[in-house]
Amino acid sequence: MLMTISQPRIITHSDKIRLTSTIRLEKEAECELRELWFEVEQEYAEYLCDERSDAFLVGMLQYAMRFGYDIKLAAPVTAELLYNLKNHLIPTLCEASSNKWHHPQIMTDITIEPLENASGVGTGMSCGVDSFHATLTHLTNEEGQPKLTHLFINSIGSFDANYGKIFKGAPTKEEIKEATFLRARRIARELDLPLVESDSNIYEVYDHRFFSKIHTFSTAFSVLALQKLWRTYLFAGTWGYADFSLHRHDRKDCAWYDLLTLNCVSTRHLRFYSEGSLKSRVDKTLYIAENSIAQQELHVCIKAIENCGICMKCRRTMLTLDAIGRLGDFSNSFPVDYYRENHNDYLRWLAKKIAKKDAFSMDIYATLLEKGMHLDALQPMIREFEQLETERRKPSKQEAKLLASKKEVRQLKRRINKMQKSASWRLTKPFRKVTKMLKGS
Repeated sequence: MLMTISQPRIITHSDKIRLTSTIRLEKEAECELRELWFEVEQEYAEYLCDERSDAFLVGMLQYAMRFGYDIKLAAPVTAELLYNLKNHLIPTLCEASSNKWHHPQIMTDITIEPLENASGVGTGMSCGVDSFHATLTHLTNEEGQPKLTHLFINSIGSFDANYGKIFKGAPTKEEIKEATFLRARRIARELDLPLVESDSNIYEVYDHRFFSKIHTFSTAFSVLALQKLWRTYLFAGTWGYADFSLHRHDRKDCAWYDLLTLNCVSTRHLRFYSEGSLKSRVDKTLYIAENSIAQQELHVCIKAIENCGICMKCRRTMLTLDAIGRLGDFSNSFPVDYYRENHNDYLRWLAKKIAKKDAFSMDIYATLLEKGMHLDALQPMIREFEQLETERRKPSKQEAKLLASKKEVRQLKRRINKMQKSASWRLTKPFRKVTKMLKGS
């Protein structure tokens, strides 16, 4: 099967400018065409990169690996990027995948020509904890760190994935997207930084699937599409460096291996960094909690235009703010009164998460332990849910029998493999062949 990525083109679409490429998917006798595009305001048209296929190769890479396509590109690829992908990222992800990802052959010309850019330093502004931390820690160039020149907001699938299937009567994903962009504009205005607004259909090209598994690649696609603007891009990391993991990576959030991905999509012209990966979510929240803009504009909700207070991310953030003693400072952005009136319900939610060893909840619990907060109420709840979790995980007699059978099968397979690799097995091969022929006759 072959994926062909056409020469990128810059076109005008309504009052915006698009970088677009036709993706041709050939599968046996079938052929399908898909258009992948990235869109910005006209003032950023000069920074779109149509000379190279870098953005489209990175953007479509997981699709090719998941569904078994080799890749042919009409425009050249930056030599360092191709080297990183072919020799590091692709073989590593293939080897570590649980369902045997395809190792695509990449057919393209390369270029070693320097690519001039505006030396911009950017980071995403989704208005959450991670993006606020990445922004507020890079407003100056102290100790040689990169100083932000732009904020960046894009639509690469999060609004579809997070808000596409929510309760009746809730705002539409389009309304939430518009509100998020308005919020980002206010933040950029307060910080006196330009905001680069963009849009893309990459999530549609992936058939509205795999958002949590491709979002780092989709962000890199967006940044590389504008690589004539950026010199440095600070990707707001979710997990710490010590949490790096490739275990079952094809079935979980790609944030677990950002450290590998971001290093492999970097070139001499554009460097990606995983920002904040040395801090826990509690530490990041503590850092941004003193900022008046964050107090007014922090938005983590996955259900509503304003923070609802009841979704998973709202609960987690409010519990964190409570644990660090800053909840009252966020009364304009979170339903603090509701939280206080229903505090016991929030603690039960946290206890259940702790019993399941949820990483974010364990960080909150560690802070509460350190400060001796809410422990009389919380710890009995944790014990209750741990008992329930233990009972839930205990296999039934039928399940235990099945597990034992599977273990026996694995042991037999190991014995057979060991036997087939032995010298005696090789020496007796001719006799087995003769015996088989005699039985057949």
